[in-house]
Amino acid sequence: MIDQATQDKSDGKWIQTAWLPTLLTALVIGIDNVGTSLASASLLYSGSLASGLNLGIHVLMLSSIVMAVGLRSTQPNGFGVVQEMGIAILSVTLVNMSNHLEGAADGTRVATSLAIIGSASLVTGLLMVVVGRLQLGSFARYIPFPVFAGFLAGSGWMLIDGAVSLLADTHSGGLELLSHMSDWMVLSQIMTAIVFAVGLTIVLHHFSHPMIMPTYIVLSGAIFYIIVYLGGWEIDNLQMNGWLPKPITHTNETSQFDLRSIHSQIVWSEVALALPSLLSIAMLNLLDTLFTLSGLELTTGRELEPNTELQRTGIANLLTSTFGGASGFMDFGYTQLAEKMGATNRWTGPAVAGVTAFGLLFAESLITIMPVFLSSGIVLFMGIEIVLEWLIATRRSVPRSEWAVILMVFLVIAGAGFLYGLALGTTVAIVLFVVNYARLPVVRRVATAAQQRSNVDRSLEATRYLGQYGDTVVLLYIHGYLFFGSAVAIVDWIKSRIASQDKLPLRYLILDMRRVQGADSSAMACFSKIQNLAEINEFNVIFCSMTTQLETLFLGSGFHFEPNTVFSIETDSDHALERCEELLLMDAKNPSLLNANIQHHFETIIGPQKRIPDMIKMLDRLSFPHEDVLIRRGDPADCIYFLESGNVKISLTLPDGRTLRLRTMTSGAIVGDVGVCLGQSRTADVIAEGTVVVYRLQTTTLETMEKQDSNLAILFHRLLERALSEKIVAMNEAMKALQH
Repeated sequence: MIDQATQDKSDGKWIQTAWLPTLLTALVIGIDNVGTSLASASLLYSGSLASGLNLGIHVLMLSSIVMAVGLRSTQPNGFGVVQEMGIAILSVTLVNMSNHLEGAADGTRVATSLAIIGSASLVTGLLMVVVGRLQLGSFARYIPFPVFAGFLAGSGWMLIDGAVSLLADTHSGGLELLSHMSDWMVLSQIMTAIVFAVGLTIVLHHFSHPMIMPTYIVLSGAIFYIIVYLGGWEIDNLQMNGWLPKPITHTNETSQFDLRSIHSQIVWSEVALALPSLLSIAMLNLLDTLFTLSGLELTTGRELEPNTELQRTGIANLLTSTFGGASGFMDFGYTQLAEKMGATNRWTGPAVAGVTAFGLLFAESLITIMPVFLSSGIVLFMGIEIVLEWLIATRRSVPRSEWAVILMVFLVIAGAGFLYGLALGTTVAIVLFVVNYARLPVVRRVATAAQQRSNVDRSLEATRYLGQYGDTVVLLYIHGYLFFGSAVAIVDWIKSRIASQDKLPLRYLILDMRRVQGADSSAMACFSKIQNLAEINEFNVIFCSMTTQLETLFLGSGFHFEPNTVFSIETDSDHALERCEELLLMDAKNPSLLNANIQHHFETIIGPQKRIPDMIKMLDRLSFPHEDVLIRRGDPADCIYFLESGNVKISLTLPDGRTLRLRTMTSGAIVGDVGVCLGQSRTADVIAEGTVVVYRLQTTTLETMEKQDSNLAILFHRLLERALSEKIVAMNEAMKALQH
């Protein structure tokens, strides 16, 4: 039994190691949540939407609470927060909506703003749930990083622009803000906010303690009120001049805003007009969530399943959308902070929600005493941080070309607006994909008939001829999807081969299309160029391993495939090589390359020898009709066949009864020599294709020669040795071709 002292000590240790870090973490993050919510609400609900500020504060803080407890991540201390990138885009969207509804009642504009904010969360939630359910989380990461970084940097600029607009009490933005700089009061507020934001940025870059930011904010507010007290300024005067928010009165129609009738006051056409912005918010949230998950996996060592996390984050966003809440996801910085402070349990999120809820009770009072430069300064700080991270810092970590894309997207968003930046970013993403895909080598491998032979064994004389002139036959292995950007690489390769002065002229080009996933009509223009090159330079193009879909596309584009024409088709590369070899041998106009007597074949292998006629006398001349079996699988290897004329096929009968052709052997080939040399049984069937004339050397005859006429036996062994050596050399050449 554990004594009371031990129990108390154990409980105290548990509280110290579990609850205390969690409470401290919640206090820091909760205070930050409250401050950020006040600042974000001030940005969203200013100018013509100022009447909805109180409601906006409550909605944003409630969003933070729901995200903190509703996102049940597999990361134990992970929780959701409202993200400022979405707030930046929403601020511009709400300004556009308010301008469209100029003259409408305040309640109508506020209700429509809530619908737009909630719709952004709804679209975000649906996108994340669908992507997660379809197990597409990993594919979403294929969005080019420069485009994504440019979007984020642009959202940072929008926060900066919104903060300055908030101080100037205008939504003009951009260069039009300069007209307000002549007002020294506005200029002094802007400069104060800039000093606050830059100072906070510098402090946080030098000190990493979690209490630095809350302390800095509280201290800045305290200094402001000390200066106000010492200067003897009246609160009413400060409110009138914009240093403090104007008091929230209960005389306008939104003070009695009836949430039950909010649906009837929404202008849904404005929500529909905001759809492009909502989709961009959803896409940014999706991508940033995936980046956050990747970063957490690296820093915490825990493996997070992206599709599961997306679904859970999506559900949390769907919950916030029910009351017009803002979108969000798990924050990398907050999770890292919780890890460093030792808050590693699942109570971190609920504890943060509790502190935020406590702040919600005093939200109206807090907004009235919070200096405008402080709320706008926090927004300004968030914007500066985002720009520093995604525009300035990336300059050192990405290539110049990619950083140029980031800068271009950022400048378009800053100068023309987010939708233009979104359009440019999408266009750049497509162009980057096309350019990068076109850079991939569409020609996977190149071989010639001198390096890679068909599955046809020929005489040594024919083999040597093909080795000498085989470079005139080129085999290109094509892969990937063919469009103009990639197919042009084939054209360029052919032009380079034609222009080569140190090689024999190209006569046959084989295009192996087995690994081509598809093609579009623009690729057909490239094949028209190939056809023209073939006609002008007098070489033929043989396509092989074409899919039915690909062949249909060629035929529909006006190409015709006929034997012995510029474009033709073979079933596979082996048959294409066999056909080209036959054509080369026929064009040589040397009959012995295709068909010669046995004496000529022997002389080719071992050179002129006086005793070759004696060797032939030791052989049995046999003739086999079509489909007759020379060698049967499993039989003992007791003889060697020398083919004088005709062809034989080496085939293998599969367990299901089908017959597989392994090789073809023609005049001058030697059959069965490997089995005899190794003393093995036959491993395949050898069957005549048409009438075949062979000379047979039986092993018993060879053994007799070894005893009675050793010189003649040595000639036979030399013949077999050189024939096998030639086969090994040809095999080595084929292996070298495969390695390139």
